[in-house]
Amino acid sequence: MIGFFVVQWPTGVAAKFFIIVLLSLVASVVVYELLVRCLKVLRVLFGMTRLPQQKRAVGGSSTGRLSDRPAVNIDRTIYSA
Repeated sequence: MIGFFVVQWPTGVAAKFFIIVLLSLVASVVVYELLVRCLKVLRVLFGMTRLPQQKRAVGGSSTGRLSDRPAVNIDRTIYSA
């Protein structure tokens, strides 16, 4: 779709080529970042691993206020891919 519009511009072939390559790369990265990485169904279709589960705080109230959370992260677990 990008190329359809760019080839109609009154510029040189080299300029059109680099514009199409650059815009295609940008479009691919945007689609990957906004759709593939965020949607679980697309992650499975692209063969990606699941997103790591976030740990919930033990004890305290579950209101989610900042005052309920510890000021320092005590858990120093290193997760590998």
